[in-house]
Amino acid sequence: MKRLYGTNMEHSSQEHGTGTSMNDIAIALAASARGRSERHLETLGQRIEILVAQCESYTALLRGECSEPKSPRIMLEWASRFGRLMISGRGASGKSSLMNRLVIEAAESKRLPVLLDLSRWDHTATEEWGGVGDNHKQAFDLLLRRFQPDNIDVLRIESVAPETEKMILVDGLN
Repeated sequence: MKRLYGTNMEHSSQEHGTGTSMNDIAIALAASARGRSERHLETLGQRIEILVAQCESYTALLRGECSEPKSPRIMLEWASRFGRLMISGRGASGKSSLMNRLVIEAAESKRLPVLLDLSRWDHTATEEWGGVGDNHKQAFDLLLRRFQPDNIDVLRIESVAPETEKMILVDGLN
């Protein structure tokens, strides 16, 4: 697994640069996620520059053996290429801000970002999680309904055009 450290959007239901299209549900969800992330970042004050680099392993990260720092937008390409990526950092180091920037970038690039905020996990969530068992679809549905504010469930995600890239971002794990 690769390790990382750390406008205006108009959607159309027609084809766009990456050869994929978005249906109306995806357009609405992406716009809502983007707006929420923009509001979150506005509350933080002046925007600072964030650069990211790719490391081959955790050991390489500790040794400082990573690629040249780049714009966070590259993380969308890494996520698409590798299927997942991890953002690692100490508390209050900017991981959540970076995630919100990625939501905006993903929406602008015609992807559907879904940000799950697990920092709101509580005792009730633990009890509900215990009832899920090995049903992955039910587990994902629980995460969507409890930790994502757009009233999204698995059925809404499944109704999005299959060619629309969906990016599930999970925050609040530390």
